[in-house]
Amino acid sequence: MNIKGNRIISEKNVFRRIAALLTTLLLVITVIPEGFSTAITSVAEAADTAVTGAYFDTDGMKIVTYNVVNDFGADNTGNAMTGKQIQQALDAAQENSGQGIFTKVVIPKGTYLISSALVVYSDTWIYCEEGVEIKRCISYGPMLRCDNNGIGGYDGVKNVIVEGGLWNGNTDQWPNTADFSNIRFAHCRNILLRDMHVKNNENGHHMEIGGAADVTIEGCTFTGYTGYRKKEAIQLDCMNNSRVFAGYAPFDDTSCENVVIKNNLFSGICRGLGSHSATLGIYYTDILIEDNVFENLDDMAMIMYNYKNCTITNNTITNCASGIEFKAMSSLPNNNFNPPVVKSMEEAVDGFDDDANSVISSNTISVSGDDEYGITSGIRLTGYEVKDNGVIPDYNFRVAGVKIVENRIESNGTTIALNDAENCSIESNILVTKQDGVNYKDKNGLTLNECDNIKITDNYISGSARNGASLTDSSGNTLENNTIENVGMNGINIYNGSENNSASSNSVNSAKKHGIAVAANSSAVIKSNSISKAGDTGILIYNGSKGECSGNKVKNAVGHGIVFSKNASGKATSNTVSGAGKHGVLVTDHCGSVALSSNKISNSKQNGVCVSNYSSSVSVNSNSISGSGKSGISVSSRSKASLKDNAVNGSKSAAVSKSADSSISLPRVSGLSVNSVNNTDIQISFSGRSTNKCGYEIYRKTGAKGKYSIVGTTAKGKFTDGFFKANTDYYYKVRCYETVSGKRVYGGYSAEIKVRFAKRSVKKASVKVSDQVWTGKALKPAVTVKDGNVTLKKDRDYTVSYSANKGIGTAKVTVTGKGSYTGKITKTFKINPQGQSISAKGDKSGKKIAVTLAKHSSNSGYQVSYADNSGFKNSKSLWLSGNSKNKGTIKGLKSKKTYYVKARDYKTIGKTKVYGKWSAVKKVSI
Repeated sequence: MNIKGNRIISEKNVFRRIAALLTTLLLVITVIPEGFSTAITSVAEAADTAVTGAYFDTDGMKIVTYNVVNDFGADNTGNAMTGKQIQQALDAAQENSGQGIFTKVVIPKGTYLISSALVVYSDTWIYCEEGVEIKRCISYGPMLRCDNNGIGGYDGVKNVIVEGGLWNGNTDQWPNTADFSNIRFAHCRNILLRDMHVKNNENGHHMEIGGAADVTIEGCTFTGYTGYRKKEAIQLDCMNNSRVFAGYAPFDDTSCENVVIKNNLFSGICRGLGSHSATLGIYYTDILIEDNVFENLDDMAMIMYNYKNCTITNNTITNCASGIEFKAMSSLPNNNFNPPVVKSMEEAVDGFDDDANSVISSNTISVSGDDEYGITSGIRLTGYEVKDNGVIPDYNFRVAGVKIVENRIESNGTTIALNDAENCSIESNILVTKQDGVNYKDKNGLTLNECDNIKITDNYISGSARNGASLTDSSGNTLENNTIENVGMNGINIYNGSENNSASSNSVNSAKKHGIAVAANSSAVIKSNSISKAGDTGILIYNGSKGECSGNKVKNAVGHGIVFSKNASGKATSNTVSGAGKHGVLVTDHCGSVALSSNKISNSKQNGVCVSNYSSSVSVNSNSISGSGKSGISVSSRSKASLKDNAVNGSKSAAVSKSADSSISLPRVSGLSVNSVNNTDIQISFSGRSTNKCGYEIYRKTGAKGKYSIVGTTAKGKFTDGFFKANTDYYYKVRCYETVSGKRVYGGYSAEIKVRFAKRSVKKASVKVSDQVWTGKALKPAVTVKDGNVTLKKDRDYTVSYSANKGIGTAKVTVTGKGSYTGKITKTFKINPQGQSISAKGDKSGKKIAVTLAKHSSNSGYQVSYADNSGFKNSKSLWLSGNSKNKGTIKGLKSKKTYYVKARDYKTIGKTKVYGKWSAVKKVSI
């Protein structure tokens, strides 16, 4: 027969698990905002643990069963003390132990009164049938304990199952009982406690487990607690001294390992489970706490001291004062932490290992009220730095290596709190603060105090009275992809010397104060966050802090978009700020070394950028500012700012304004160069401006020893200067200016450039001249001469002469450089014959047309063209040779048709005919 207790889920717990699941689903539906999803991370992915708990394989063993009533005469009526008879059965089991026999002690239905503790030995299964109640009737001591045989380590008692039964501490009938624990096991291995109902304890533990390995506590119920001490229902102990675990020597620092606590119910008591003491350098290891329900607890559900390789998952905590505390040290170390007994303090210090390698995942937690420390929190990691203690060495006992993943926490205090922790992660949790009770008023949603290298990612945080996520005296932490909304103060608060932190890609909505605040000598990189509807400022860098803000989107802040204030420094680069109720970006109150660059700032109700109140060394470069209710850029109250390459549009007041006691510096113009030089002007270009509304003054001097004088102004980055003398050196320099309150504020002069105005050859110019018509006189048509795009002027830049310009044919024009031009260029133009006129008349035969032309003595003859269509397709010509033969007859025509006739002169030069212009067309019908 195989007994595999840790693999059996009790039917008694089906209802409570269904109820816990419904609670979880209700919380998820209530608090998850639309569009928010959590990452999927399994327990195996989150922590490297392999916890099995108890395991029973009885193959090869003989099973012997005893019935305490039938075999030993135990009374089950509740009318007589019967612990002696039950103990006789357990003693019989002891005699079988070690002989290959596994003994099952059956306790039938009924009520059993015991006046001393029952002692169980190895290889024993105590099986309580349904309806069994065992009532404690004694003022001191436990109800059930394992044998304290003086054997240390894990070898005292082995292979024990206790299953079922109501184990009633009976504190109602024994109200003045001494502190006690109902169930006690120590120096033991392979222990299964299943389906027990442990009820009524005073100032002790329902179950106390010390120095135990391979333990499973499953399907049990823990109720009923009285007393003033804060005690856990299930306590895991390290066997360090009699104060920790009385009666079970040797005290050899044996701790607990490979423990499974699952599917249990803790209801209406003080604390659920854990450890409130520990031994330096000795750890509780390989602990799995899974699928338990904690409800209506006066203090915390779990308290874990010095745990490693621990997994706390899928538990439901409802209406408890606090949730889970995972501790590396207490603020009262002498009361809770003991020096080791098996090694020296120096060896213990050498063995300190902060890495807990533990995970707290997928728990549903709803807490309200205060625990014994006056703190309400869903999950809390606690370290403590011990100094000058006298017993415990100086050491910073930090919690490290804990992953808090995919929990759903509802609290009227803090949801997650880390104190003196490092190298932990808080990922994909849903954290909601209930806005009720006195605890709500002064609590942050998620808080870090003296913590380093904590990764806070993909969480949803809502409703806290103060800050959504708060970092105090904590450095190197990362907040990324979190959604934070509807908090009473700041969405993210980085405070009090917290250095080198990063907040990126977070969404912060409707924070009543600031979206993200970095204050009190802290520093952070604030990157790519989306911040909307902040009640005051979108991003605040304050009180000696340094912030590098880039790529953020700040929308509709009631106050300012981004603020550097009170000796703050840093950068704001490539941010988008829109709809700020006051200034888009404000630098104020003695700030220095602040750079504002490449930001897009729109629709601020006051100034787009404001530098004020003794702030200096502020650079405002390459920003786009539009729609400001006042000035685009304002500098006031004895402040200083430098401006460069900003674009300011649509400001209701000026692009730039300043008070009389403040100053702005404009950039020195750079890149001054010559674009072109021609005979009439020089074109220069340059760059460097304060805003797109600035102007430039251009200065020139003639020769190296000349004196500069202003030659013009422009609003553009180029300027064209007028006519110059040839072979002369000219010098230029430029400065920009901004008109502020009607006065010009200037930037620095550019470096000067020299331009040599030398003569140019006219051969490179283009010359245009029109063809002419013969007049019998010398023709001198006008010419157009251009040097590039510049049209030269006759008699200043060139002269003109003509040749062969009287008769019909080709004439020449010669352009000769003058003034700033040298050389010559010759072009030709045509002198064409005169234009012609014609008369045409058909004769009576209907086959001829007589034509008469204007007689021109300058030509060689005439051409008459005729056709039967107005387009002169397939036309024919009548040639009249000689300038006197101006009449002729077109023959061979067809009668009753219409012909079209035109004529022109020609001049024969050599073997080439030069034609004049065609006459008008005559239409003749014959």
